[in-house]
Amino acid sequence: FSPDGRFILTVNDDGSVRYWDVEREKIVHSFTLDSEFNYYAGTQISSDGRLGLVRPNTEAGNPTVYIFDLQAGKLLRKLNVTEKGQATGHIALSSDARTLLVPALLHQKTTVYDLEKGTERQITANGAVVSFLPDNRYAVWGGKDGVVSVRDIQTGKLVATSSNHKYPVGGMSVAPDGRVVLAGHARFSHMPAPNKETLKEDFAIRVWQLPESLWPKTTADRIAEASRLKGHSDSIEGLAWSADGK
Repeated sequence: FSPDGRFILTVNDDGSVRYWDVEREKIVHSFTLDSEFNYYAGTQISSDGRLGLVRPNTEAGNPTVYIFDLQAGKLLRKLNVTEKGQATGHIALSSDARTLLVPALLHQKTTVYDLEKGTERQITANGAVVSFLPDNRYAVWGGKDGVVSVRDIQTGKLVATSSNHKYPVGGMSVAPDGRVVLAGHARFSHMPAPNKETLKEDFAIRVWQLPESLWPKTTADRIAEASRLKGHSDSIEGLAWSADGK
């Protein structure tokens, strides 16, 4: 959905992308992806409603992120995100639509793309799930070790971290005010079967309270766990906040 809820961006496995006017039930723009791969992980619209992203399913072999100008109805840029070993299904776009984060699944590296300057660089960060904080200076990563960590985008410096977990972070969402992070954990096929007696504990959604100040310090702050939302008994791979954060 667009931030105002008036438009949606969809992608089909045949490579067709549609930008819809929800109220009028009409297609505003349509695009066809020039890719030999037919697997896509989803779409995203920037906070200002200007840009649209189509995220690839890189685990299925698709290497390309597509960025569209939704007002002009044209393709702005294609990014090959697997040429540096960056197989990923989770990417993050800053609220000002200037920066794209592409974390690697197999390596502790995240590529930072400056979409205005057309430059890229890498920072060290443990996690294949990532979300920006509202100020766009910091981002939150969810790691294979279950740790939620906050880093400075410019320096890569670790400024806050949580305790670990037996399962990796599969889904994560930052509250609109940037103060709380929800993290859900996922068990993949190669992992041992979970203990039936602890399912709801293992797959409870962790509610993490971020430190009041995230300015870089000599040592990283500890992220406090505020509560747990119990009810799931299997992998959690997606989380979302309501717009009012309630």
